[in-house]
Amino acid sequence: MASTSTSAATAATISDDMRFVSPDAEDSPEEALRLITNAVDQIIQDDDGWIGFFQAKAALEPHRTLDVLKQYRFVKRMIDQWVGKPVPFKYFQVSIEPSHITRALKIEDPNFATACLETLGLLDLYGPKGRHYEDPRVIEMMNDTSKPEYNAKPIKRLLHWMRDIDKKWKEEHPSEPVPSSSGARSEPAGDCMAMRG
Repeated sequence: MASTSTSAATAATISDDMRFVSPDAEDSPEEALRLITNAVDQIIQDDDGWIGFFQAKAALEPHRTLDVLKQYRFVKRMIDQWVGKPVPFKYFQVSIEPSHITRALKIEDPNFATACLETLGLLDLYGPKGRHYEDPRVIEMMNDTSKPEYNAKPIKRLLHWMRDIDKKWKEEHPSEPVPSSSGARSEPAGDCMAMRG
């Protein structure tokens, strides 16, 4: 499959070469969802970052924070580019949702998109050049290349730490407006079973 350039992906365009199998009125909700997921899979496979996402996903478990952050950044970029855009089916109207993207990427954790958006939103506040401040512990956890202990979840440790420092920051700055962090505590939309056109 020909790769879409980064600029084309940013503009959220779908290659004219793509062909999609469209659901129809007789299909069950499960079959419609399968066909929607297949279409979204085709769309995001055309992105230059798709291979890098699966390389990070295939890293030895437990995943290091930096491996998960690579996945998060790709998923967030796909959400920003594609959510709300229509899948170009001929007779079936449906807009892409976060859950379609995570299904297409074979992500089984139902909370992945929520954790992704919250983590990256808080990193915008407390990570490198954070809009509140750059927390040294956050930077250390982000850049840790050591192999995590068995059953450890360092990405969760990072999120919990940032929630704690965010709570403290808000307590110390009660009169200051809270910057709009990109996705902190944002909930992904559920599956939409499309309107039949």
